[in-house]
Amino acid sequence: MSLRAHKRPEPCGEENCGSRRFHVGDDGYTYCDRGHQQSHRGTVIAEDTGELVQLGRKQRRRDSDAESSARSRSRGFTGSKALEHYLLALQLVLRKQVAWLVSVAKLPAELEAITRDIWALRLRRLQSRVSYDSETDTEAPSQVFSSQSENESATSRGGGSSTIGRRRKRHVKTDGTVNLAETLAVLHVSAALLRIPLTIADIVDKIDTGELLYYSAARAVPATLLERLPPEFQGLLEPQRQLRGSALHKRVLELAALLGGEFGMEAPRANVPLLLYRWMGELALPLEVYAGTRRLARELGADFTVQVREGGAGSPVLLRYPEVQLMALLVVATKLFFPLDDVERHPTSAQDLSALQMDWDAWDATHNVSSSSSTEQDNAARGELRFSEAAGVTEPDCLTMGEAELDRYLDWYETNLASESVREQGRAGRDADFRRTLMRLFPTQPSSRAPPVEGEDSVGGEDRSLARSSADEATQRLRRVQQALRPRGIVVSAGDGAGGVEQGKVARAGSFYRRHREAADLEGPTRTLYAKAATLAGVALEEMTRAVFLTERGLQKREQRGAREEDAGEE
Repeated sequence: MSLRAHKRPEPCGEENCGSRRFHVGDDGYTYCDRGHQQSHRGTVIAEDTGELVQLGRKQRRRDSDAESSARSRSRGFTGSKALEHYLLALQLVLRKQVAWLVSVAKLPAELEAITRDIWALRLRRLQSRVSYDSETDTEAPSQVFSSQSENESATSRGGGSSTIGRRRKRHVKTDGTVNLAETLAVLHVSAALLRIPLTIADIVDKIDTGELLYYSAARAVPATLLERLPPEFQGLLEPQRQLRGSALHKRVLELAALLGGEFGMEAPRANVPLLLYRWMGELALPLEVYAGTRRLARELGADFTVQVREGGAGSPVLLRYPEVQLMALLVVATKLFFPLDDVERHPTSAQDLSALQMDWDAWDATHNVSSSSSTEQDNAARGELRFSEAAGVTEPDCLTMGEAELDRYLDWYETNLASESVREQGRAGRDADFRRTLMRLFPTQPSSRAPPVEGEDSVGGEDRSLARSSADEATQRLRRVQQALRPRGIVVSAGDGAGGVEQGKVARAGSFYRRHREAADLEGPTRTLYAKAATLAGVALEEMTRAVFLTERGLQKREQRGAREEDAGEE
C-alpha cells in the first residue's frame, strides 16, 4: 500500500492572513475562513448550463482624496506633519509648565509673556522644517528631516533592514528638534531675564518630585494627538533617563548661545545678591562669607552671565555656568575665612573677615541631622517617591520593602506609569469589553498624592506649608551655627604697632590653604560642604570639586601674576 504525499493548499493571498481553509460561496467565488475573496481562483459553477463563463476584468479602485486623507489620519503623521504636531504637543507641555510656575509656585505673571517670546525665537530655527499647508501629502517623505547627502541617504535606504540602519535613521529624524529638556531651559532663561532666582537645582528638584511636568509629559498631551505621532517623537515626550543638572546647565548654555548668535540677545545674568543670600541661609554660613565672595568676584572680574563664548582653548566648561561659578567662589571664600582644619590662624584686627572661628564639627552634625529629618518630613508630607528614588528600585529592594514602602512605590507606579484608560478604537478596541471587565475585577485605591492640577489651591497650600517649615528649619540651623562662633586671637604685625610680630611668623587667613582635586580626597565637614554646595548648584559632587579646584587655580595664577608685576616695578 503506497502513501500519497498530501499537498497543502496555497495560503490566502491577503496580507497578514495566511489561512489555508477555503469554501465556495453562493456567488461561485472562493473564500477563506476569514472571509477574504480569492479572485485569482476564479469561479466554480455547480452545473454546466452551456453558458460562457466570464470571469470579469480586474480593476484597482483609486481612493478619493477624502478617503486617502482619512486613511492617512488613522495611520498617523509622517514627514513635516509629524514634526509640526510634535511641536504643538511640546508647546502644550510648556504651557502647563508655565501655568504651574505662575499659579502654584507664585512666580510673576510676566514669565508667561517672556517664555512665549523665547519659545517663538527658538522655533524660528525649525521654521524651514515645518509645513503649514494642511493639504500637504503626509505620505511623502520630507527631505528636511535629514542633514545627510544624497549618497548617504541612498546608503541608508539600501541598508534599512539592518538594526544599525534603523537606529541611524531614527537619530537623523529627531536630530536638531527641541525636547522637554529644552523647554526647561526656556523657563530658566525667561526667569533669569526677569531677575527671578529660579536655579537649575530648583527645576531638577521639582521635576523629580513630579510637581513640574517632565517625566509624565505624555499624559498631558491628548491621546488623539499622541497616538498619531511617530514612535520617535512619542519617546521624546516620555523620557526614561533621569535628567541631571549638568545636562540642563548645558541646555541653557546652548540656548543662550543660539539667542545671542542669531538674534543678538544678551546672555542672562544671575541675580547674585538673592542667590548668595539664599545659599548662605541654606548652608548656615556666617555673613562674612557674603562679603568675601563678592570681593573674590571683583578680583576675578566675574559678571555671572552665561558665557556663550569660550575663554580659550583650555577654558573650563563648568565655570561658564553662572550658578556653578558663583557657588565655587562661595566655597573658596568659606575656606579662606573659615578654614576646615586645625591650624591656628590669627587676624590683624577685629574688623578682619577672618576674626571669627567656626565649629565645623557642630556645623556638620547640624546639617546631617537636619537633612535626614527634612527628608523624612518631605516624604511623609508628599506620600510619594521621587522619580530618582523609584527609578533606582530593583527586584531585591521590592522583596525587602515593608508594607508602607511598597504602598508608596505602587502609588508612584500607578500615578506615573499605569493607566486605567480603555481604548475604543484601533486594534486594541477589539478587547475593550474585556479590559473594562478586568479593571472592575481589580479596582485600585486612589493614590496618596494626586497629579498636579493647574491652579489648584490645595497643592499650592501644601507647597507653601512645606516651604514655611523648611525656612523655619534653616533659620534654626543658622541660629545654632551662629551661637557656636568663637573669636580668634588678634595678633598685630610688627609694622602695625608696638609689640607686633614679624611678618611670616604667624599664620594668617589664606595660609596653609588646602586644595582638593578629586572628590575622593574629601572627608568630614569638607565633604559635607562640597556635597551641599553641589546640590544647590545642580551638579554632581565630582563636578563641584572640579569647579572649586579650577577657581582656586585661577586665583593662584592671578596672585602670581600680580607678584611678578610688583617685582618688575621695583626693579
